[in-house]
Amino acid sequence: MARLDFSQMLKGQTALAPCMRGAETSWIVDVSGGYLAYEASIRERSSVLKDIDRKRRNIEREIGPCRFTATSPSSTDFQTVIALKRTQLKQTNQTDIFAAGWPMNLIEALFERRETEFGAALFTLYIGDRLGAVHFHLRSGATVHGWLIAHAPEFERYFPGLLLFQDILK
Repeated sequence: MARLDFSQMLKGQTALAPCMRGAETSWIVDVSGGYLAYEASIRERSSVLKDIDRKRRNIEREIGPCRFTATSPSSTDFQTVIALKRTQLKQTNQTDIFAAGWPMNLIEALFERRETEFGAALFTLYIGDRLGAVHFHLRSGATVHGWLIAHAPEFERYFPGLLLFQDILK
């Protein structure tokens, strides 16, 4: 093997530490008490939700209404997240994870899986009549784990990925 790209290892895993290029915190959001309890907790400590609400008002006023879809079955939207992610990988000089073939086969199989115990979920946010953001998550029961997250570049200043993330949490 000439190269191995990875992300998200547990803190303290020292065997691969010499290969690390940086560290970032992975976030876990617990909404088991409901979104309103989560929202109240965040609003006590941060203005981030206030900023997201302002962005949503601005985009709806300037572009059109936001429409959220949970667990979308749309193959068009699925192909859009792949295309957006591939473009993002290319623009940031990262490895095209889909080029090997098997990752795409895996993601397609997960997207097609509709069983309640395990599969994938595609979440979309349309702004007016255009797809503004799309998230592809693994899911199991009440847990979702973000895998592919992308947004349409023309909406960047409105943070459509965060708008969609807020809708997912709700």
